[in-house]
Amino acid sequence: MTVPCIIIDVDGTVADNEHRAHLIQSDPPDWGTFSAPDRVILDAPIAPMIDLVRTLRQDAIVIALTGRQRALYHTTWEWFRQHRVAVAYLVMRPDNDYRPAPEFKLEAVRDLWDRGWRPTLFIDDHQATLDVIAPEFPSVQCLRKM
Repeated sequence: MTVPCIIIDVDGTVADNEHRAHLIQSDPPDWGTFSAPDRVILDAPIAPMIDLVRTLRQDAIVIALTGRQRALYHTTWEWFRQHRVAVAYLVMRPDNDYRPAPEFKLEAVRDLWDRGWRPTLFIDDHQATLDVIAPEFPSVQCLRKM
């Protein structure tokens, strides 16, 4: 059995993390502070994208696929709850997995596909991620959030 779904990214797509972006633009990057739950929970919602997710949810299950590590699982769900983001499932990077996001996300989409999920739309704010998803899953429409 296959199940249609829509996959959305979190940071930079539905959650505005600009208030903490400077932490990883320094040398060396401060990933610990950048990923601190008390900072992540303060990300502002990107209202037009959340409205789009609410509309899309009427026709398909929405899966959030994020490069955030699993240590932020509860924080991320709480952020979704606070901002009424209509996500059914959350797929997160394993803790201590520091692969580039495109590599991690391609593996995650392959795993979802193998389990019967059939994404019709993939939304991300990084072109590099879309560039690895599109060729492997040509039936999936890829949309870059600008």
